[in-house]
Amino acid sequence: MACIRLGVNTVIIGGESLNSGYSLSGGVRALVQTVVWLRLTVLLLILLKEILSLFLGVILNMVVGGLL
Repeated sequence: MACIRLGVNTVIIGGESLNSGYSLSGGVRALVQTVVWLRLTVLLLILLKEILSLFLGVILNMVVGGLL
């Protein structure tokens, strides 16, 4: 397995590398970055859901209260 670094992202390419220890650590780093990115995405989606729920709750209260 070989890894190519592109900016902050690491791309894993099948095949053998001259330095297998480096490619393995690069692959692990890429996996960890992917997991961190997925966790951050999930947290942002949860935050967006909460903000939308709050916003819709305020709008609903205004409609029920006759303010709109």
